[in-house]
Amino acid sequence: MHKFFSCVVAAGLVALLSAATASSGRERSTARLAAFPGASWPTVGGNLANSRYSTLTQINRSNVAKLVRVWTTEINPGFNASGVVESPPTVVGKTLYASSSRGTPAALDAATGKLLWSNEPTTRGGKTGNGRGVSVGDGMLFAGQGDGTLTAFDLASGAVRWKTLINTGNVPTYSPATPIFWNHTVYTSLTGNDLGKLRGAIFAYDAKTGALKWTFYIVPFAGQPGSSTWGDPKELDVGGGGTWTYGAIDPKLGLLYEPTGNPSPDFGRAAGKNLYTDAVIALNLKTGKLKWYFQTVHHDQWDYDCASPPILYDLKVGKRVQHGLTISCKSGYTYNLDRATGKPLTPVKELPPPNAQTIDAATRDYVAAWSKTQPIPTNSNLVPHCATSQMVPGPAPDGKPYEYSCVFAYVGPDHFTVHPVSIGGAVNYEPGSINPTLGYTYVCSIFNVESSKAVPGAPSPLGPIAPGLAGQVFGSNGGYTGSPLTGHLLGGTFTAVNLRNDKNVWQKRYYSDSGISCKSGSAATASGLVFVTDTFGAVHAYDARNGRERWSYTAPESMVVNSAPAIYSVNGKEYIALAVNLGAKTGTGQVGKSSVIAFSLP
Repeated sequence: MHKFFSCVVAAGLVALLSAATASSGRERSTARLAAFPGASWPTVGGNLANSRYSTLTQINRSNVAKLVRVWTTEINPGFNASGVVESPPTVVGKTLYASSSRGTPAALDAATGKLLWSNEPTTRGGKTGNGRGVSVGDGMLFAGQGDGTLTAFDLASGAVRWKTLINTGNVPTYSPATPIFWNHTVYTSLTGNDLGKLRGAIFAYDAKTGALKWTFYIVPFAGQPGSSTWGDPKELDVGGGGTWTYGAIDPKLGLLYEPTGNPSPDFGRAAGKNLYTDAVIALNLKTGKLKWYFQTVHHDQWDYDCASPPILYDLKVGKRVQHGLTISCKSGYTYNLDRATGKPLTPVKELPPPNAQTIDAATRDYVAAWSKTQPIPTNSNLVPHCATSQMVPGPAPDGKPYEYSCVFAYVGPDHFTVHPVSIGGAVNYEPGSINPTLGYTYVCSIFNVESSKAVPGAPSPLGPIAPGLAGQVFGSNGGYTGSPLTGHLLGGTFTAVNLRNDKNVWQKRYYSDSGISCKSGSAATASGLVFVTDTFGAVHAYDARNGRERWSYTAPESMVVNSAPAIYSVNGKEYIALAVNLGAKTGTGQVGKSSVIAFSLP
């Protein structure tokens, strides 16, 4: 039996290791995927639980200040980046696998950075797409492509083994979510809720052939469980729900945990909770059957789905071990759930919208179909939950005073309402990490506000890219993009949260006049460090206990980092690797080159 946690954690995830016994010839056993990563970083989340916690200790609090950049490799030679790189590296043995902003998978020597192969994506119509990670198993690398296809590449050569079009229903989509491999099966989903035509679903494919095993539709068909939560049956056909991230797996319980996307269109739907959108769902790994769900937003009108991957953890609280799941969402709230039942482990209350008692008659009529309550984690405090006149001074674009409110505020046709946070969310796709010994999770957050007014028939501010945003008008400062706040105001946080009670332990704060915030995601180590990168491309190592900065690095050629670190070792030497846009500059059109850089001790 392997030991997963040192002090505070008992059996829990340890039992993942006994879920399947791997043969000596199998490339990666279930045990390797489930255990906390050591020499390898075998999944995009470090392990099946997405812990992003390395057991390596060579780099520690006493010597991390000596870290140096040891190699740099461009992984998509001949092409400028098409956007920010959002795909964290994966490391198996002595090979590192990464994906460019154009969806180009690549293999590198993990010790030297030598490019072993890179396969330019060939998709229908030449459409490429930016994935958020790759998966490795059965001698293949699995990656989603920009045209809605899932592709398997040979690990040794990069040659395409198979390629399958995910069941899109012949509607436009964005890239598939990051594939997750387990037990000869690849699990993935589709994104594209904003296009207004997608019925979201989770898919399981045979890893060796690409054949479809099962499908779970996030938006049910008429007559199926959950369909009665949609007030207009016609909305079921284009109800959205596609996921933007990857799930977590517990082999002992036999469950796949996926956070689902927001419903479509964003505004103007009939009354109802709109299951199973904006939820964490637990599915049977073999059949896709729903075990439980927990909805984090009812009848979402703010685009507040959970886009960051869930993390599984086992933690001794009092006299019992909690087998939990933690997830941080675009609303700025963190939910801690029992992963066997979906019930909250830390306080969550159903509360009315913050301005429910003060709205005018026109707004009350407009929001008649909206949910009367939302599930609020009462201890969660990643970012402020209410807006003030200091953040967005009036008057509003219509000449009237702003209404200042809070997360989940009602919005109506009479005036502009200001509330945190924008559609981009406080916590978007950036993955968190945990330290199981301390019982902390580490979360990157952006803080901004949104000012909006209901105008039925108004076109989407993003046009055909996101037709689902039609029906509201957004103010200039704090509009749908969440424009940065002016002056010395909070612009983002990096927070250590105690999983026992959902309360902050320490928090790094970034202010709007610096232009710096937190959007990369993090990775932690058994030596008591947590690594994260700010929006200006500076890499930081903090003391996991108290947030004290131990080391930082800024690239002389500048870079943008929107993906989390991978931590691994080769021949006894520990490395920290990041996928970056090298030569890019935040706030400019300079996108740089999709590259991987690595740090180690001299």
